[in-house]
Amino acid sequence: KPINYPKFYLEANSFINNLSGNIIYLPWGNYFTYSWSLNSGLDGRIGNPANSVFQKFIITGCDPADLCTPTLLQEEIYNCLNQENLTCLKNLNISYIIVDKSVTIPLNISWIPSKNLVYNNNYLEIYKV
Repeated sequence: KPINYPKFYLEANSFINNLSGNIIYLPWGNYFTYSWSLNSGLDGRIGNPANSVFQKFIITGCDPADLCTPTLLQEEIYNCLNQENLTCLKNLNISYIIVDKSVTIPLNISWIPSKNLVYNNNYLEIYKV
């Protein structure tokens, strides 16, 4: 079934295009169910939309359970995320984190200071690392 991505992604695209540095996307992984994808497939799970909707390259997660082999950088980012460590991400030259709040799983981002928020459209939040 073709996927129609919500316009809030397109709204964020011009902001993202003006960012410099590496950007990661949360949730970290390959496939998720989103509030807007519930009618797609059996359980609404779709491939991570970040590099389908944003013009700028976004670093996304890779889960071996989904037949994906993570790069060394993806493994290092995963470790930083598990440690909830912004300094660790900064040391990997990550400049921004996109948090997609339309995903149907809970995301713990309490470790990212709210003062780092640089964009919010109620569905997507972008934080400076």
